[in-house]
Amino acid sequence: TMLRMQHARALLTHSDLPIALVGERIGYNDASAFSRRFNVYFGQPPKAFAKQ
Repeated sequence: TMLRMQHARALLTHSDLPIALVGERIGYNDASAFSRRFNVYFGQPPKAFAKQ
């Protein structure tokens, strides 16, 4: 799962993909589940991370 989250972080950093699509690309069909898991790993939701 950590590799998937690292890939998601890279996608959020280097692309303009919507968060739901990033989640789908790493295997999450549910954007909410992806956001919760991302928050657990990185301490912030993907939306906040993408704004940085």
